[in-house]
Amino acid sequence: MGIFDRLLGKRTTSPKEEQAKAEMTGGPAAQRPTSTLFSNIPPVSSVDFSPDGKLLTFAFFDGEEAGAFVGDATNGKLLLAISPYKESINCVTFSPDGRRLAWAIGGTKTGETRLAEVRVWDSGSGGELLTLKGHTRAVVSVAFSPDGTLLASGGYDNRLRLWDSTTGKELASLEGHRSYMSGVAFDPSGKRLASSAFDNTVRLWDVRARKEIAVLKNHAGYVTCVTFSPDGNLLASGSFDKTVRVWDVPSGREVFSITHPTSVLSVSFSPDGRLLACGTVPFFTMGEMESVKIWDMTSKQEAFHVKRCTVDCNSLAFSPDGRRLACAAGDLFNPKTTFGEVKVWPLPPA
Repeated sequence: MGIFDRLLGKRTTSPKEEQAKAEMTGGPAAQRPTSTLFSNIPPVSSVDFSPDGKLLTFAFFDGEEAGAFVGDATNGKLLLAISPYKESINCVTFSPDGRRLAWAIGGTKTGETRLAEVRVWDSGSGGELLTLKGHTRAVVSVAFSPDGTLLASGGYDNRLRLWDSTTGKELASLEGHRSYMSGVAFDPSGKRLASSAFDNTVRLWDVRARKEIAVLKNHAGYVTCVTFSPDGNLLASGSFDKTVRVWDVPSGREVFSITHPTSVLSVSFSPDGRLLACGTVPFFTMGEMESVKIWDMTSKQEAFHVKRCTVDCNSLAFSPDGRRLACAAGDLFNPKTTFGEVKVWPLPPA
């Protein structure tokens, strides 16, 4: 029986069962429970909320099959399963109107792959809408522009590509990074793109001019992720150098950095810009393993931390109302011998 059959046939762990096992600690969120919507599943690479916050999509890879699900963000009920693939799905995201899903596809262990493409699906029916071909090695990140008309993708061919999200036409192939790309993000205006890569840099791009406008170089290790603040003035990047660096976008200056115990794999701003969530390789603290920290952007101090996330936190997403934080977790480099999970933490109001 394949992983799709197993997951569709049986829920693994209910939120109510997990609420008794874990809590959020520190600061104003002490004693707040967490829900594990799915556990004891293959490693999960990516997670995203729908624009209305009612749905979650996530992707997994068990070493043989990869696929994506859409489920109820409250109770974990699976609503849609999209056919399994033999290559890993490295990133999944909803379009701004919630009607489409985009995937970044390709094997990442060596970068060699039979598939290196972006696929776009109808989020309601699961019907395939587009296949975007142009990358020559694994595609690891994909993002819709704020108005939904463009897609940006980055891959192990070191290229940032821009696509028409309606027709699938490739609009640009941008060169600059000198090693594998790891992340792409549009700013809220849609006028700028940020990209991260294993050349230890973050790069900023002018979307209309299709050109590089800045190279941010302070990281001392592979840069794994990048995200804009809701107002577009700040940019956060995470790295194998164990830091998250926050940059002033207009000037390109580093504003401050946060050091973590282990490599940083994911970053996400809350919708109001008040919090910055960081996912890492697990570390041991206060008698438990953890892999998520949440920082207050005003005080630059840890706002609170969350317990019971004991595997790599590969992807983070705040709900649109900022009241929940989702984590996609699992060891993607050992998918046959390790487990994954999707967790959701309730957050206190501002």
